[in-house]
Amino acid sequence: MIVVDDTRTRRRRWLLPTLVVALVLAGGGAWLALRATADDDAATPARRVRLEVTADSGRVQAVSWRTPNDDHRTHTLGGTLTDGVAAPWSTEVTLQPGDGQLWLYVQPVDGATATCRIVADDRVVEEKTGRQPVGFACWTTTQRVFPKG
Repeated sequence: MIVVDDTRTRRRRWLLPTLVVALVLAGGGAWLALRATADDDAATPARRVRLEVTADSGRVQAVSWRTPNDDHRTHTLGGTLTDGVAAPWSTEVTLQPGDGQLWLYVQPVDGATATCRIVADDRVVEEKTGRQPVGFACWTTTQRVFPKG
C-alpha cells in the first residue's frame, strides 16, 4: 500500500476559507469605522465660523471667501474698479462637519498691511498678515474647525 502525504492538500483546503473569513472581518471592521465616523459627524452640531479682515489703512481692495456649505461658491466684495472694502470687516458662516476647505482671500490697498483670520468658537484657526502688491489667503479644512477630542 502506498501512503500519500496529504499535508499540502489539507493546507490548500483551508487557505480559501481562511482568506474569505479574513476579508469579511476586515471589511466589517472598515464598515464599522466609517459608520462610527459618520455617526460622529451627525452628532456634532454645526459651528459658527467668523471670517475677519483688518487693515492698517482702514480699507482693503478686495475680500473673497469660499466655504464647503455653498458648493464652494466664491463670494467677492470690492475689486479693482471699486473703492474697496472698509476694514475691519467680518462675516459669519455656519459650517457642518465633514470634509472640505474654507478660505478667505484679502487684497490690501497700495502700501497697506492687512490681516485675515478664521475664528471658530473664539479660537483662531488660521491667521496671516501681508502687504501690497499681492493678495494672500487664509485657508483651513473643516477638520481643523471640528477637531476630534
